[in-house]
Amino acid sequence: MTEMLNNFLAVAQQVLVLFILIAIGFICGKTKLINDEISKGLSDLVLYFATPAVIINSFLRPFDKSMFNKLLLAFAISIIFHLVAGAVAYTLIKNKNNDARIVSRFGIFFSNAGYMALPLQMAILGNDGVFLGSAYVVIFNIALWTYGLVLMGGKETKITASKLIFNPGVIAITVGLILFLCGIGEALPSPIKSAVGHVSNLNTPVPMIIIGYYLSKAKIITAITDKRIWLPIMSRLVISPAICLALLFLLQQTPFAVENTIAVSCIVAASAPCAAVTTVFSAKWNRDTALSVKLVSVSTLLSILTMPLYVALAQQIL
Repeated sequence: MTEMLNNFLAVAQQVLVLFILIAIGFICGKTKLINDEISKGLSDLVLYFATPAVIINSFLRPFDKSMFNKLLLAFAISIIFHLVAGAVAYTLIKNKNNDARIVSRFGIFFSNAGYMALPLQMAILGNDGVFLGSAYVVIFNIALWTYGLVLMGGKETKITASKLIFNPGVIAITVGLILFLCGIGEALPSPIKSAVGHVSNLNTPVPMIIIGYYLSKAKIITAITDKRIWLPIMSRLVISPAICLALLFLLQQTPFAVENTIAVSCIVAASAPCAAVTTVFSAKWNRDTALSVKLVSVSTLLSILTMPLYVALAQQIL
């Protein structure tokens, strides 16, 4: 019990750092230092540069067959975890209102694996955590531009190869894999490696500030009194990661036990709050945008408590 408490406190300290950064974004929003236009620019900066840089940076290492095998296993676990989230969403969410049902299922299925998970994986697991966590980001992106498009846009929405291939997450891991598999990542010129490192450092503060800005716009009291948000949020923060953790625990009792670093990295991503893209897609396809903002904002606040708990549990029992 003492060890678990220590693990919880260690992770909680890292989450507290993220919360302080979120608070800065909240203050910037309330004082009008950041507006919608600036927030959109910062979001694009993270999406197209910071997140790809942090993924590529984690691949700038000598080729290691053992790490490559771990990455493949992380891909397999990430697929299973997404399927678990989808099963939970379709089993529990039965809203009669079509838009509310779609937004709720989307929020459960897609966790904030980039904005919230990657910074925490870096904080508690280092580059290995991001290296393995990038697998979850790739599966997230593939699911987003296929299932996510169809869910939000309707069955007539066209899924194109370009949307699957030419998105920042997939491009970043493709570049990273080439550098890693060819063994040239570590041999890159120092200025290039330094530049990638500096840009990747933006992936922790900027996304947290953006989340804080959106929280400053959300009427939290109004949000928490909306009964529609609680089942999706409980599903996203409690039920889905609990099932994922249970599956990993059962796997540990077999000859196919998963190494702790892989397990913890995947649990961090699986326990993250509703993805910020829930609001982006809701607005694009005229779904219930107000509900999406409530799901993202309240789940983000509550994840400050739930994410350390699940990471501590994973470290303790796996």
